[in-house]
Order: sequence, then C-alpha cells, then structure tokens
Amino acid sequence: MCPEKALPLRGPLPVGRGRRLFRAHTPHPKLISQLALAAVLTLAACGRGDRLPLKLVKVIEVAGRQGVATDCSYYYVSGSTALYKYSLEGELVLSNEEPFAAMTGEVNHIGDIDVHDGEIYAGVEYFMDGVGTNIQVAVYDAETLDYKRSIPWNPDSGQVECCGIAVDAARGHVWMADWVRGDHLYCYDLATGAYVGKTALRPKPDLQQGICVLQGKMLISCDDGDAELDAPDNLYICNLYPATGAAGPGSGNADGRAFSSPDAALSRTGAEGTGSESSEVGNAVLPATDARVELFRRMTDFRRAGEIEGLTHNPETGEIIVLSNRGARIILGMPRGFYDGYDHEIHELYVYSR
Repeated sequence: MCPEKALPLRGPLPVGRGRRLFRAHTPHPKLISQLALAAVLTLAACGRGDRLPLKLVKVIEVAGRQGVATDCSYYYVSGSTALYKYSLEGELVLSNEEPFAAMTGEVNHIGDIDVHDGEIYAGVEYFMDGVGTNIQVAVYDAETLDYKRSIPWNPDSGQVECCGIAVDAARGHVWMADWVRGDHLYCYDLATGAYVGKTALRPKPDLQQGICVLQGKMLISCDDGDAELDAPDNLYICNLYPATGAAGPGSGNADGRAFSSPDAALSRTGAEGTGSESSEVGNAVLPATDARVELFRRMTDFRRAGEIEGLTHNPETGEIIVLSNRGARIILGMPRGFYDGYDHEIHELYVYSR
C-alpha cells in the first residue's frame, strides 16, 4: 500500500476585517480523509458496523477474481493464476498470465494481495477442494509483475491455507489469513520472513477472503453470506495491537511485561492465550494474543450477492476498495456452474468513500 505520511496544513488564510487579523488553517484533504477513517473505525468498534457512513462512488470491472491492492497510483488485481495492473480509472496497463513460471514446487492459486515499497505480496499455494499446500508469500515486482522471491510458511503454525496477505509496514509485519480454519491470523517479519506468531480471532469470522491493515487494525472480508439466498457478505474489524494503538514500537504488553528475547515471544504466540496482549522485542511490535472481532459493514450494495474477495485502502483518497464476484456458483471455494442470467463470472472493484 502507499505510505501514510505526516500531512501539512493548508493556509494560513486571513479571517476578519477592521479588527485584529487572525489566521485560520484549512486541513489538508489527506488529513481530513485520515480523520474520517478514524471516525469510521471508532464507529465499527462501537458495534455500528451495519450502518457505517461509506458511500459507493464507482464500480470497476476487472479481469481478476481474487485480490486487490493499491500504491495510490495503480490498482493491482490478482486472479487465481494471473496478476493485473490497472490505472485508477480502470484501464488495464499490464498483466502476467504465468505468475508461477519461475517458482519451484507445485502451486495453482493466488489469493488476496498487498503492495509495499514497489513489490506485490501475494498469498500463493496449491489449492484443491478446500485444502491448501505449499503455502507461501510470493513477492513480485510492481512495475513489471515479474516474480522475485518467496517467504515460506511455517507448517507448525497451524495454518492450512492462505486466502489473503496484508503488509503492516509501520510495524514490519506481513500477515496471512486462512480460509479453511479462520481462527487465527499469522504474522511474519517483513524484513527477514521469519515467523513471528499468530493472533486468535474471537469470535472467528467464517470464510475469510481478504485482509487489510488500517491504522493498526485489520479489516477482514468474509464470504459468509449466501448467494443462493441473495444474502450479503460482510466486512469485519479487529485490533491487532490493543496495547499500543499508534504505529511504531509500543511500550510492552497490557500488564507492562516485555519479552526478553524473540524465542520467549515465539513461545507465547504458539498458544491460544486468553488476554489481549502485545509487546515489543527490539524494534518490532508483537501482535496481540487475542483480537476481538466486530462487524464493520454489511455489503448490501453489491450488484448481486456472490463471493466477496480481497480489499485494500487508499490513504491518499481515504477510499476503501473491495473486490467481489457475481454470476458463478461457488461450492467449497470451487466454481460449479452459473446462476440464471449469467454465462460467465463478473469481477468488480467496489470503490467506497466516506
């Protein structure tokens, strides 16, 4: 994603006439969007996720059905076996139809994606009938869409599938979500690729599809509606770092303890735990053991109930972008024909402002 930078204030502008001259500052539009986002996240935390003030501003049809990311200049979209690069107006700029060609090991599926510092991070695996193997974070060049390297997953973590990726650049983390089990999010070190630990989601949101980090919180898209009944899918939110809040190193976990070494921290993250804790080891902020999950928004404004997929956030505009598919019948993550009136599946980016 594009970096969230400190934003200047516009002005000063003169106010008043025939008296002492005061100077007022008009907030920069980017600052307004960040403040609006903070208000939206606060409403979600208060359990008002079904009536958040998000306005659908446009829908863009794309070629990929899995994930979306933005660096504020382009949209990057993943299909199950392809990567695409679009302008923000929806024009296809570049595609890679053979994203696995330079990889070792058998893979056949890309999930949701993210972009950071000129690189696309993609959840890649061999996926068949609801089970994933050979899971990894594949890294691609955002300019050329060429494969560069992979971060292997830790099988001992308990993760059995990768539906989505989210980069938390402020804290140096890469997160992976699991569509099959869905009871944890899995955290890796952005710089080294080392496994950091996992955060339990309570309650577990079913059928997760994509994840996106927003100001230390995680948005999760879930295919938990029912296209057969025209029931909408949902977005959920949780706080990954409840003891720290803002970006950057924190001050220890909830009761003030800090782990003396990465090994000590890893021994904690292997357990389920019951408290909402975070801590720091060196310069890295460790995730909470548990995260409380709240409803963020019901996606009632999709053109048809179908299968929600990845999502992303543009901090320059404040927009939230969600990918959704309609037309195909999806059973256990696999296509099984089409609904009446469709002879192919349609993939669309829904762009929301506040």
